[in-house]
Amino acid sequence: MRPSTRAAVLLTATAATAVAARRLVAARKEPPADRIGRTHAVTVERPYDELDGQELPDPLRELGDAVTVELREAPGDRGTEIHVRRVDDRVRAGDVRRALREAR
Repeated sequence: MRPSTRAAVLLTATAATAVAARRLVAARKEPPADRIGRTHAVTVERPYDELDGQELPDPLRELGDAVTVELREAPGDRGTEIHVRRVDDRVRAGDVRRALREAR
């Protein structure tokens, strides 16, 4: 391979690597989508019948009507899934995740 061709190939490969690395770093800096309507869920090891009809745990109740809460039976008789969806911007997604952890 001629020296000028080798230099061109090396330069192209280096530029492509730099662009890919820059895009990767930029993608990691962007926060995950915190969009309204995204559902956050957690599974608790309590039967659905035991939780259905009861008041919500305090951390979830504190979120008020800024979220909707839905209970579902977990697959394979593994307890109950608690699904929480934000309906407006009064509550951040991080607050929803924290409330679910504490309610667990």
